[in-house]
Amino acid sequence: MECPYCKKEMKQGYMHNGRQPLHWVPEDRKPSTLAFSIADGGVSLCHKPSNVFFHGYKAEAYYCAECRVVMAKTEG
Repeated sequence: MECPYCKKEMKQGYMHNGRQPLHWVPEDRKPSTLAFSIADGGVSLCHKPSNVFFHGYKAEAYYCAECRVVMAKTEG
């Protein structure tokens, strides 16, 4: 994937978040205190794996070292 800022190639990887779904939360909201749930108004970044207990949640993401930016697509 090409970085939208500097146009250099971004490095593919993923973001991992244990047993809490990986999601973006609006600035005016707080994360959910319940495991396996998304905050009100949150946007999921990953699909639930078949065995969350052992593997947790992870979302495909791209990183640009030049711009120090990470990009990830949302679920659905």
